[in-house]
Amino acid sequence: MSHLVRYVGMFLLVAGWWLILAALVLLTGKPSLPLFSVCGFGVQALGLTMMFRTHRTA
Repeated sequence: MSHLVRYVGMFLLVAGWWLILAALVLLTGKPSLPLFSVCGFGVQALGLTMMFRTHRTA
């Protein structure tokens, strides 16, 4: 189970990075850009938290 959580954490890190990049490309000059960027950072923080928790218990 711990390995699954690590993989999900890694996926969330990558997904957050892609969310930020997509927001920068698609929403340039629009007022919703900061909202999508904050959501991307939140997804990355969730993934990083999951990875740290699994490494701490290992």
